[in-house]
Amino acid sequence: ILIVLGLLFGLLYRYGTFERIVQVLVEREMSKILNKATVTWGRIQLDILRGRIIGRDLIIHSPNRQGWKWDSPCV
Repeated sequence: ILIVLGLLFGLLYRYGTFERIVQVLVEREMSKILNKATVTWGRIQLDILRGRIIGRDLIIHSPNRQGWKWDSPCV
């Protein structure tokens, strides 16, 4: 069973599934903190061995876009 779990973990890590799961969870939590504003990360790198998460290209979309004087979809 440990060998199968190890292989499954390795494959999911290799294909970026863990990074995508972390990205979705981080976006949801940040959205809660920012009063339900949509948050989009361009890329998140997950380094399990060092315990680091590196995020790049953060976009915070304006929840009240209609109130802005220009047509920008993000703040």
